[in-house]
Amino acid sequence: MIEELESRSKKQVLYFFFDYKDIRKNNLASLLRALTSQLLMLNADLLPFASQWRQQPSAHASETALKQHFLELLNLSSEPIYIVIDGLDECGVAELPWIQRYLSQLLRKYQQFLHICITSREMKLERALENIGLLRLEIGKDKNNHDVHSYIASELQNLQEILKPDIVLTDSYLGNITEKIANLADGMS
Repeated sequence: MIEELESRSKKQVLYFFFDYKDIRKNNLASLLRALTSQLLMLNADLLPFASQWRQQPSAHASETALKQHFLELLNLSSEPIYIVIDGLDECGVAELPWIQRYLSQLLRKYQQFLHICITSREMKLERALENIGLLRLEIGKDKNNHDVHSYIASELQNLQEILKPDIVLTDSYLGNITEKIANLADGMS
């Protein structure tokens, strides 16, 4: 998704992945640090406005200061910004409402140019983001399984093209590998 957005006429795409393996980063401050850094990397002309933020070590920057700085940078932006947030369900129960509330505020204030895509497993986001136009897409297990199979088969076809003519992979072998990888991706072994 990120590559697709970036490929469309140089869109500004920011992203953050919450991770159950590193719960220390599953908070609003880490999200803001990542988004701010990416926005500055995409817009060198904003760097002069970042001097105060850059002087503070990231571990010492308060959440309030990070919120304010990110808002200041958004106020200076003139191009559409796309934010992709994955794994919001990985946040702790205490942190999740703060993140949802902040994202809701951003969407209300910058709805003319800010687009946020949140992916999450079976999470109720409607209440936190209720007064905003939402497009909710639910991918059922069957659809998700089909997408995983298609992606794996496509990648294996690309690999087969690279290996030809030295190594030829039969269709049945590719089918078996696709099935095994898809099952592992689904948590089955």
